[in-house]
Amino acid sequence: DENQRWVFPARTRMQRYGYLVVFASGLDEPLPASDELHANFKLSSSGENLRLLAPDGKTIISDFSDLPIQERGISYGTDSKNGEKGYLNPPTPGEPNGKVLDGRVKDTKFDIDRGFYDEPFTVNVSCATPGTSISYTIDGSMPTPEHGTKIPPNDEFSFGQAAIEISTTTVLRAIAFKPDSLASNVDTQTYIFSKDVIRQPANPRGFPTSWGEFTGANGGSQGQPVPADYEMNPAIVNANPEGLREALMKLPTMSIVADPEDLFGRNGILSNPFGNVNGIGVHNQRPFIADRLASMEWIQPDGEREIQINCGVRLVGGWSRHYRASPKKSLRLIFRSQFGPAKLNFPIFGEDEIDEFDKIQLRATFSDGWVDNAHPAQFLRDPFMRETYLAMGQPGSRSNFVHLYLNGLYWGIYNPSERPDGNYAASHFGGSESDYDALKHEGLRGPGQAATDSFEVIDGTSERWRKALSISGRDIKDPAVYADFKEYVDVVSLADYVLVNSFLANMDWPGKNWYAFGRRDGSDGGFKFSPWDSEYSLYNLNGNRVDISGSNTPARFYSRARVNPEFRLLFADRIHKHAFNGGPLTVESMVKRYTEMANHIEPAIDAEAARWGDNPHTRQGRRDYRKSNWLSARNAVLNNFLKNRPPIAISQYRAAGLYPSVNAPEFNQHGGFLDDGFDLTLDTSSKGTIFYTLDGNDPRLFTSENDTITTLIEDDAEKSVIFVADAADEPPVNWNALGFDHSGWLKGTLGAGYEKSGNGRYDPLIDELFDFESLATSSNEETIYMLTDFWVDDPSVFNLLTLKVRYDDGFVAYINGIEVARENIPGSPGELVPWDENALSNHSDNFAEQFTEVDATAGVPHLRAGTNVLAIQALNSGRASSDFLIWPKLEAATVGDGPGPSALSYSEPLKLESSATVKTRLLSSSGQWSALTEATFTVAAQAANVNNLVISKIHYHPLEPSEEEIAAGHDQESDFEYIELFNISKKTVSLSGFNFTNGIEFQFDPSIVSEIESGGRAVLVSDIAAFKFRYGDGIKILGEFNAGKLNNDGETLSLNGPDGSEIWNFEYNDSGAWPDSPDGGGTALVLIDPEDPKENQALSFPENWRASSGKEGLPGRDDRISFAAWLSNQPSPDPNADPDGDGLNQLLAFSIGLSKKVNSSKFLPNVSLESLQVGENEELYPVISIRQRTGISGVKFEIESSTDLLNWSPANGVLILTQDLKNSTMLRTYRDSKPYKDNVNRFFRVKVSSNL
Repeated sequence: DENQRWVFPARTRMQRYGYLVVFASGLDEPLPASDELHANFKLSSSGENLRLLAPDGKTIISDFSDLPIQERGISYGTDSKNGEKGYLNPPTPGEPNGKVLDGRVKDTKFDIDRGFYDEPFTVNVSCATPGTSISYTIDGSMPTPEHGTKIPPNDEFSFGQAAIEISTTTVLRAIAFKPDSLASNVDTQTYIFSKDVIRQPANPRGFPTSWGEFTGANGGSQGQPVPADYEMNPAIVNANPEGLREALMKLPTMSIVADPEDLFGRNGILSNPFGNVNGIGVHNQRPFIADRLASMEWIQPDGEREIQINCGVRLVGGWSRHYRASPKKSLRLIFRSQFGPAKLNFPIFGEDEIDEFDKIQLRATFSDGWVDNAHPAQFLRDPFMRETYLAMGQPGSRSNFVHLYLNGLYWGIYNPSERPDGNYAASHFGGSESDYDALKHEGLRGPGQAATDSFEVIDGTSERWRKALSISGRDIKDPAVYADFKEYVDVVSLADYVLVNSFLANMDWPGKNWYAFGRRDGSDGGFKFSPWDSEYSLYNLNGNRVDISGSNTPARFYSRARVNPEFRLLFADRIHKHAFNGGPLTVESMVKRYTEMANHIEPAIDAEAARWGDNPHTRQGRRDYRKSNWLSARNAVLNNFLKNRPPIAISQYRAAGLYPSVNAPEFNQHGGFLDDGFDLTLDTSSKGTIFYTLDGNDPRLFTSENDTITTLIEDDAEKSVIFVADAADEPPVNWNALGFDHSGWLKGTLGAGYEKSGNGRYDPLIDELFDFESLATSSNEETIYMLTDFWVDDPSVFNLLTLKVRYDDGFVAYINGIEVARENIPGSPGELVPWDENALSNHSDNFAEQFTEVDATAGVPHLRAGTNVLAIQALNSGRASSDFLIWPKLEAATVGDGPGPSALSYSEPLKLESSATVKTRLLSSSGQWSALTEATFTVAAQAANVNNLVISKIHYHPLEPSEEEIAAGHDQESDFEYIELFNISKKTVSLSGFNFTNGIEFQFDPSIVSEIESGGRAVLVSDIAAFKFRYGDGIKILGEFNAGKLNNDGETLSLNGPDGSEIWNFEYNDSGAWPDSPDGGGTALVLIDPEDPKENQALSFPENWRASSGKEGLPGRDDRISFAAWLSNQPSPDPNADPDGDGLNQLLAFSIGLSKKVNSSKFLPNVSLESLQVGENEELYPVISIRQRTGISGVKFEIESSTDLLNWSPANGVLILTQDLKNSTMLRTYRDSKPYKDNVNRFFRVKVSSNL
């Protein structure tokens, strides 16, 4: 590889028969004050090629091709005597190689697995390699051929055997070894006796009496030994020993086993909690390598699930590293090839979550635990913050709870959690870890000195982060700057991140305790944020964390963004989404979530109280915490904080200008299924105009830097007017409608009215044709009707209408017959105004002669292209008035703070004719927008279930991309994956709120209409652009997988309802009896009979699936071939006819895929006897192979058997193989359900029938 070619420095010399060591460190330069040679590459433990080339770069001097997997502590090379290649132990750098080893002995086997036990037993450890010895330890140390209790074989031909008595909690580690061979890997088994765990003594054998030295942290004693604390509180144990044993079974168990020296020794991680801070020793502690080799076991209380994996373990934390702060330390498990498997593959957070990890954080729960008790311990404050953030649809870290054991000693309740780094981002959002930048609060700068308002990079670089910080320092009120800012920062994630922390009153934030990540190419919408270590939340009821700021943290982005009105309204929208209408921050939702979490750990709390509730050595001094303390704190959270916090938080946001003073509209039913004819109403206690949309757009147009104003009616535009002082002159009801004939009305270009006073104040404003002084009397009421036609080219470009009116004393205005404004007029909007009505009061002459701006935006939806009409009815304040005036002009605008083009003004209940997402806001009379209310309503549709929706196609292994596809940027075959859903019912099916949880991750957004019409098909795809490039347009796409790709080796797919109920849950595969061509052969996996809903279990059977009849599966379309359609194109319409005379009628020819006259015998079913392993037995079975046309419909195959050729019955054959053949045919092979018996005749036939 040219990128990994390293050239020896000039003048590098070797002595004759000498040795030269080159370190494959990747450094490419010697270390300071060293003459060591360091290459620019590293060697992969998984194996690779290594060559030594001559200076010409071509001639091979020495070659290690296809290096096998490299073992920890084992070298690989050539035997110094015979040149044979292989493993070498011990490694001898700079010296002659030893003898090549004879490979690895077989793994050890334990006849009793890890778990919980009540009675003593003997476990047998064995190895199936002859001549092996067994070495084992029970103190956590690594057994080796030199260390441990060694049990030799009886002789060189005997298998290794060791019988070990287990009578108490034991961590048993064992290897098998023999001379001149590689030893087996170390196997670890933890056997737990709960009756001994609860009596865990103060001085367990083999454990030190102190844990290093105290470091200064609120309590003095610096430099003094830390007294070890192992004992379970006897008072709790003796009060209810059986109850305490039960508590140990209420959570999964995690057992960590490591060399005692790595944990408690002079250089152990628990003895030197600051030993790896910044790579230097602090408080006189010794620097060391942070990660230590360990074993992790997961044991379910019911024994159903368990796993063991070798990994690294590291001590982590900030202030909690001080023993005066906490004796219970947080740890991190690291999975990489240095220690064992490179990934943990186990559903540690539940079956519906991702199950592949490279690290797991084991949170000890410091400030929310009894070891510190900064506030009453719950162990839930931080997990609740993260679960709430997840419920808000944001990237929170998943977690659960376990009982942790260290080298067999109970260590308390821990909270395993995801770490939101690059690997986390890739797992949940796709791509690889190297695609992401990930940052967090800076760690410790010194002994317990937590850094604040600074960051550190944990993956990738800080380039985009620094760019985002730079942009945030500009005038972010400028829409263009804000647009740039959003390229780097996901403002929705930012808003929700600040919202959840401030709403739950996190008082140890924002200068620290945060994570952020984003794709390095910016394609994911900018940095996303994740809460962390939120243990100072859920207790300060009046805590105000709204006015936060910083220089290098997410708080910097927030404090700068909040000066932008768009971000403030976005923040308000997120508040309204989450804190109202059943959102995750409502009292009901929070209480339910917290109660469920508390109920989960409550049965186990006694164990934690016994282990750590009485530790005397923290800064709190000796305490005696019990479960009763935990229950009291739980009740305080549930009954005080969660129930009383929401209104306090809302008032804080309002005071900070982050939540409007006007109330948002509310629905009389917030989303869901609507009955036919349902009246959907919108209501608010604030005054103004309610706008709504049905097309998914926001009713409000966002701020634009290119606002434009268009005058639709100039002040001198021609107007048509009549003056009415008698009922007989009142115009018809439709006088204000578009198309009303007003040709007989008076025409003029100025205002209308009169002026009777001597000063003649209004005279210049009144057109001489509209001067009605002579018609006005003190005995009659009076009104003026005015019509003005105007032209609009494209009404969709406008979102704001403004009437500018000179009036005395009141008026009501209409556009195309719809009321859009009224000023100083009695009655409610929409009510007809009688001709003899009076204005509510006088309108001062000083104001009346000026054009007053009146919002008429309610008329925007009623504009039409072409001619429109503005109609105004003007009223005076009463009889005997001295003046009267009306003179309008009309302006339209495209501005960023008006209603959007598709916004409708609400005036009466809505009757939805189809499913829709309704978004609504109030525009107050003072011009302030409310927060957004939105809900999705399902009309004339049914929720998806197993009887109306099936997963009909799975394209899990598409063909590799073509050159054209690669050129277009679609260079991965997985880009073209899809899943097809098929509505098999007679009604539209709704998927809103549903989600895929296994195989792929996808949430059908409940705020978006996701429906499939009757008989319709739709797809979920890996990459929308790639899908369209290969398969074309016209296929309904429901969305893009959020994370995960379809596994080419098969996996479980799960579709769940909004309430978590299971809709579909089955496993597909690519081996055995499953069709083979969908695994990279260019076809998709297709459900054979989708209209016949199967049970979930049945969809895991290969007989219900086939390969698609065409390439790539024809997504969105039915690929089946109908017998009736085929027969219609044949010479005879009779299924039993044989037009070509080959001995097969048309039904059989169609069914087995013959299209012309051939020798049909080789295409007919074949029966043979084969020896098959079924269960534990290998026996002879009758085997029947049947050729079938792929994708046929209207035809049924049945295998029948008989013993006398007279009486036939179903054979109930078991499918054992599917081979996809050419020309859209397949060969399916079945075995009989019963083994073959001698002297018993069995006859078989294949029955083919059609529905014609």
